Formats: sequence, structure tokens, C-alpha cells
Amino acid sequence: MMKPLDSGVITGGVHHFPLRVYYEDTDAGGIVYYARYLYFAERARSEFLRALDTDGHDMHGLMAQESCAFVVRRVTATYHQPARLHDALVMVTRVCQLGRASLVMEQNLYRQDTPLFTSEVRLACVSIGDRGGRAGKVVAIPHALWQAMVAMVHKEGQKEKVIT
Repeated sequence: MMKPLDSGVITGGVHHFPLRVYYEDTDAGGIVYYARYLYFAERARSEFLRALDTDGHDMHGLMAQESCAFVVRRVTATYHQPARLHDALVMVTRVCQLGRASLVMEQNLYRQDTPLFTSEVRLACVSIGDRGGRAGKVVAIPHALWQAMVAMVHKEGQKEKVIT
């Protein structure tokens, strides 16, 4: 019997997503390509939405139903140490700022307790398809998803803020 895919876990308002480094992620010396860290961050953000599925809400389905998607507006990244072939890693994601149509996430990649990569990502919610002739325009984050993220921001409760 196959084990279900691991979306990670949300504890204390922070999402922890496990990753493994494969040969396809590395150069000939077994060092992870710099751009792959952005792939890892994207995968963790997708699984963050999946892990938010509570009370029967499918957040990916909700966004499709609302004809919207998140797009990266800005990313800043700092590389601390290289990840290597076969490393077991954890991407830690938290929402540090939340508006009605955008959010800022902090993502940190660790090998055990060693930080390898940190990033701050600003995402905008935009319409997809023909949502009233507004394809590609900024729209409000679906209410159920926004509410779930508000709860996470308040759980962490340090420098985070919600903009209404």
C-alpha cells in the first residue's frame, strides 16, 4: 500500500515541509544548484496551502473555484551554506504580513538545525481565466483562505501584521 504524500505539518502557525535532495537538484559535485532553492520554496508554499485544508475546505480547489491564483511579486534570497546530494531538509514557512489581496511569507531551509537558505516572498492574488474580463488583475484572497491565514499570523504573533 502506498503512503500518502506528505504535505508537512503546521504547528504554532508555522509550516514545516520535509524535502530530500536528489541528483536532478545538483551539479556534478553534488551541490544543489542555486535556482533549485526557489523550486523548493515554491513546492513548500503549494504544500502549505494543502496543509491548510481544514474543516473540509480544499484551498487549492477554492482558489480554482474563485478563478484566482497566487503569483510572486518579489523575492529576496540569501544563501548561507550549500545543500548536498541526499540531504534531508526542512523548509519552514510562515506568513509574516497579510493583506486582503497580498501576503508576505518568510521561508527558511534547514539541514537539521543548520540554516542553508532564507527568503522573503511577496505574493499577490490575481484573477485567472475570464473572471469578469479581469484576467491577471489583483483580486481579494478568497475569504476562507484569508481567514485561515489570519489565524496563523495571530498564532505566531511577533512582528507579523494583518492589513485589512
